[in-house]
Amino acid sequence: LSKFQDLEVLNIYATLGAPEQESVYDLSKKLQNRFLLEGSYCIIKEEMRVSVRLSDMEKLSILWADTLDFKYPSVNLFQLEDLILKNILSFVGGDFGKISQCLLNELAGREMTSLGPYDAILRYYDYTIKCSFTKHQKVKSILEHCLNQINGSPPTIYAALGDVYISDYKFGFDQIPNALEKAENLIHQALEMDSSLQMGHLAMANLCSIQHDEAGLKYHVEQVLA
Repeated sequence: LSKFQDLEVLNIYATLGAPEQESVYDLSKKLQNRFLLEGSYCIIKEEMRVSVRLSDMEKLSILWADTLDFKYPSVNLFQLEDLILKNILSFVGGDFGKISQCLLNELAGREMTSLGPYDAILRYYDYTIKCSFTKHQKVKSILEHCLNQINGSPPTIYAALGDVYISDYKFGFDQIPNALEKAENLIHQALEMDSSLQMGHLAMANLCSIQHDEAGLKYHVEQVLA
């Protein structure tokens, strides 16, 4: 999960050790982490079952759980590890994973001035899932607020706002003057701050597509996939 830039991943046992008297939940509370990902396995004769669970420690609820069954000992342990990892990554992390969706649901009804950069990016992710005029106005206002009112906004804010301006050009939501020029400036600033920012390269690829810049499109798509 450390591949996701928006998540800070901690190994409970590596950080605090493993006192026998304390449960994993007690150790998790000590670290004050919001989410806990845990797993276990069971082998009975020629069958292996791997169980994985993601919990919200603040609400004491289970966000996601899954089980995988394998033949043992014929299963290749390296392939097993890769399969479990892909399963976790597809459901837990990333823009549309369980963690992002959980946090996004909590933003409903909050005032724009109370939203920080991470909250704004969650709103942007929601906007990219289902683009609409109403969502466009809201996410544009939130991102502009973060950029103008919060010192040291992260590069993701610049890239997201640039991409929103591109959407405005494509769909004519607010008909922002010089939308593509403003978008390009914002995305360039994002990539100057973080040259490996996937969101920035994706937005720039989107822009190159509109500008019929095949070389630029190829380069930024390669950076997204790198």
